[in-house]
Amino acid sequence: MAGPLDGVRVVDLTTMVSGPLGAMILADQGADVIKVETPAGGDHSRHVATRRGGFSASFLNNNRNKRSVALDLKHADGLAALKRLIAGADVALQNFRPGVVERLDLTQEALRHRTTAEWIETIEANDVPCAPVLTRRQMIRHPQVAGTGIVAETEHPQAGRLRQARPPARFSGTPTEHRRGGPRLGGHTREVLAEAGYSVDEIEAMIASGAAATDETAQP
Repeated sequence: MAGPLDGVRVVDLTTMVSGPLGAMILADQGADVIKVETPAGGDHSRHVATRRGGFSASFLNNNRNKRSVALDLKHADGLAALKRLIAGADVALQNFRPGVVERLDLTQEALRHRTTAEWIETIEANDVPCAPVLTRRQMIRHPQVAGTGIVAETEHPQAGRLRQARPPARFSGTPTEHRRGGPRLGGHTREVLAEAGYSVDEIEAMIASGAAATDETAQP
C-alpha cells in the first residue's frame, strides 16, 4: 500500500544525522527521496565507526527508503544535473554551511519552489494536519507560546537576559520558581561544604590543597 506521500519527490542534499533523518521520515511515508552525495566518499556518516558489510550503523539508520545519486557539485555539469533534479522535485532539503546555497545559486528564489503558504494550502486541502516550521523569533512571538507562558525571561548575573522554557510540570498548589540561573563552576563550594559540617578552616584547607575549588580557583 502506498504511503501518504506517494508521488512526492524529495531531493536530499543533507549529511550526517538530523538532515538525513528528516528526509528519511518523508521516505518512510512514501516519498521518493533522492539522496545527492559527493563522489568523494558520499555522506560523512558513511565513514563513522561500527560498520557492517561496508555500511556504518549511523548511515543505515538515517537513510533507508532512499535512492543515491553521486554528483560533483564543483563540476559545472554536476551542478547542472542537480538543478535539473530539483526542478522536477517537490521538496529540496539541505544543511550546507552558510553561504554554500548562495554560491551554488540554489536559493528558493533561483529555483522557484513553492512557498510555505502554498505548501500548507496544498496539504490542508488533503485533510492532512500540518503547521509551518517557525524560526526561533517567530516561535517566541507565536500567540500560543505567549498565551501559555511557555517561555520565561530571566536575568543571569553573568550571561545577562535569557529566554528559557518554563518547567513542563506546573502545579497550582506548589508553583515552580526561578531561584537562580545556571551556576558558575564551584560557585557554591563554600556554602555547600559548610552545610555538610565543614568548618571555615577545613574548607579553606581543602581549597588550598586542590581537593575542592571555588568559582575563583576552578578551571573554567
